[in-house]
Amino acid sequence: WVILEGIPPTDLFEIYPLRPGQAFGLFMARFNELMELRQCAA
Repeated sequence: WVILEGIPPTDLFEIYPLRPGQAFGLFMARFNELMELRQCAA
């Protein structure tokens, strides 16, 4: 991928290809989790 050119490989994280629906579901789950934490801290 052109956007990744020049970035050295690392074992710090892994990239898993997902279908758009899977990516959206994971994003919304994490978003809701963070919003709950934010409400508790307020």
